[in-house]
Amino acid sequence: MSLGENSCLSGMVNLVSGSKSEDSPTPTLEYEDYDIFQPCREIDAIIDNELYIGDLPGALSSEIRASLGITHILSVCPNYPSTGPNHLQISVHDTEHENLLIHLPKACQFIQDSLNVGGRVLVHCVMGVSRSCTVVSAYLMWTRHWAAADAISFVQKCRRCVHPNYGFIRQLQAFQECCYNPSPTNEAYLAWKRRSKRDVSNFLNLLSDTICIHPYKLYMSSEFPKDPEQGNLFLVDISITHFLTVSPSRATSIALKSVKHHHINVSNSSQEALLLILPEACDFIRNALAGNGQVLVHCRAEMRACIIVAAHVMSSQKISALKASSILEDALPLFHPTPNFTRHLELFEACDYAPTREHPTVKHWMSSGDTNVRTDSCDVAALNTTATRILAGTESPRCSGRESPHPDGRTFDMDAFSETLARIQKTSLVGGDAE
Repeated sequence: MSLGENSCLSGMVNLVSGSKSEDSPTPTLEYEDYDIFQPCREIDAIIDNELYIGDLPGALSSEIRASLGITHILSVCPNYPSTGPNHLQISVHDTEHENLLIHLPKACQFIQDSLNVGGRVLVHCVMGVSRSCTVVSAYLMWTRHWAAADAISFVQKCRRCVHPNYGFIRQLQAFQECCYNPSPTNEAYLAWKRRSKRDVSNFLNLLSDTICIHPYKLYMSSEFPKDPEQGNLFLVDISITHFLTVSPSRATSIALKSVKHHHINVSNSSQEALLLILPEACDFIRNALAGNGQVLVHCRAEMRACIIVAAHVMSSQKISALKASSILEDALPLFHPTPNFTRHLELFEACDYAPTREHPTVKHWMSSGDTNVRTDSCDVAALNTTATRILAGTESPRCSGRESPHPDGRTFDMDAFSETLARIQKTSLVGGDAE
């Protein structure tokens, strides 16, 4: 099925909100037309002559407001204080942890009261992308009994650049669970409050641990949500069009129709298994990028993902294993190439990027008794080197800004660390996967 046959959030209709209500709209926006980086107009109509969505410059422009007949303003940001009874301000920031949910009933009522007297309402934030979309979507849910994904999809058809942050999407779901009346006494609201901080923190950690290999539109991650719903929201959030998973993987299938998924199973019983699937993996990545796609490579054994990404860079750029390794080290400051990593790339290069069991180089390697693809003392030493750097306080840019649990950031549970290191030795090295 082609990517153009589905909207970016069409998969979310089923995955995020469950079954659709009978009066839900049918999403028609094609994925190839959905672009959160698309420049937005100052203001777009969501319901003609009634409800509009826009950015701060549009809201501040009396000329633009007058041309559209705007009579009421709902500012969902701290930047535009209320100017009178026809102007409601909800001062919230565009962060995943911000509680916009508790304000949604007041926002919806303001919009409805304004329309009841024949007014035209502009809902805006700073960019007209996240907060304002959340409020307008909530109003559509409240008045039309739509699911969250249906409401967002409808707004997207009118304003292509809108993209609520993950926390706000979850709050729209909670808004429906609260029967559109969140309050400190509402059990569904309290349940959302209890789970929200951990849910959002897990999502943000996943984003920070997902590495972009510039400038290839190629992402890599060893983590993926256990919750399928969160996983699909994650793929949408970083605009992934192609998803490559390699065993061991947390996700062997996804239901998002807008994302092309390909899974490769790698046997742990043969030393050549990973080497032989590299052409297949590289073909998938190359074809995706050729179509202007954006690719995520996921494997719970991070070194496997590193080898696949490096192999693609080698074959597409016709560069050496050493140069590809250098590119990964630039993207992953704590990355330390193990002998396993280096050997696979050397073999891949020696086979002219097309290794097979019958290739003389592969046959020689398999018959030579080279066990370098399994965990050995060199790999353990490499891991220990990385561990020492971590203990010394080396900071990775992908973790910068995240708070340390200890004021000096140097306190570790060594027993737990040793246990984790042993598990890494079993699962993160090529051919030594325990899963």
